[in-house]
Amino acid sequence: MREIVDIIEDLVSGLTFTSEIKTVTDNGNDNYTLGVCCTYQIQPHCYVAINGTDYLVTDIANNESITINSNVLPVVGDNIVIKAPGYYHGTIPAVNAEIDEKQNAQVSIDAPLVYLFEVISETFNNDEEAQIERESTLRLFFLARADFENWYTDDHYKYAIVPMRNLAYEFIESVNKNNCTFALFDSYTLINHAKFGQFTDNNGHINRFFNEGFSGVEMRVTLPILGENLACSDACNC
Repeated sequence: MREIVDIIEDLVSGLTFTSEIKTVTDNGNDNYTLGVCCTYQIQPHCYVAINGTDYLVTDIANNESITINSNVLPVVGDNIVIKAPGYYHGTIPAVNAEIDEKQNAQVSIDAPLVYLFEVISETFNNDEEAQIERESTLRLFFLARADFENWYTDDHYKYAIVPMRNLAYEFIESVNKNNCTFALFDSYTLINHAKFGQFTDNNGHINRFFNEGFSGVEMRVTLPILGENLACSDACNC
């Protein structure tokens, strides 16, 4: 039986995409706006790859364009490669300590990131002939770096929440396609978090959970996990 934290890690590692460059606008000073059909989880201050070289993203327009710094003229028809987000699971203090340890060691963290909140509740089916082995009730956070000091709420939406909603949708699409592991499920809930942290109705997010500032989207979902005998049967052609 595979642990749900490992199943989710495999899904997250597959959230890498390509987006073809449709147009190129030279803004001067080695700055280019690239027209694309889909921006996926791209946000400012992350890197994308074109022909094996990483470029810093300075601006985005959701599912329209990204702007990069480059001393090489990008070419229409080239593909932008968007790497998979980072993945963390555990309690908030444990993950915060893990992120801080990497930063103190000058090891860059993969951001955006997907954070699987623990403790995790799973309900097991005691019927050995049942198709569904267990149901995992999860809280997942799709988080992007955010500038708490200089961003207004609209900035958090444009540069963090909207890209992370894109990522959340792609995660669900991946779950739906992975019908060797998951049974069909009816719904999931998304909650926007401009400034990821402790929330109160009167004051909003008052304390950040991680020392580094993040904004993004929380997903609450119960995933039905198929039994291993069914998942590995010849009837499943994945």
